Amino acid sequence: MTAVGTSDSGRTEIGAEHLRLARRHIGLTQAGLADRLGVSPRTIVNWEATGVPARRVPHVERRIGAAIREARECERSVQGGPPCEITEDHPCPCSSAIFRQ
Repeated sequence: MTAVGTSDSGRTEIGAEHLRLARRHIGLTQAGLADRLGVSPRTIVNWEATGVPARRVPHVERRIGAAIREARECERSVQGGPPCEITEDHPCPCSSAIFRQ
């Protein structure tokens, strides 16, 4: 299983770190994301620890797909590289120290 991308079975995946980054990109708490996705806050806690189960990926992509794509683009920052920029006027929130916790 990869952090994000395609599993050995060919199914799309959303890794734990990308879900956390996506949530922060759109400025939601775990409870807020749970409400948006129609799941319990505990489910978000679990997914941010283990990743989104493959069977739930389409649902999550429909609800917060743009934020997931931005999080994927920010992977280099998560891995300790330089922070990325979403736009010139809006620096990527992954540049914040909170994203390196």
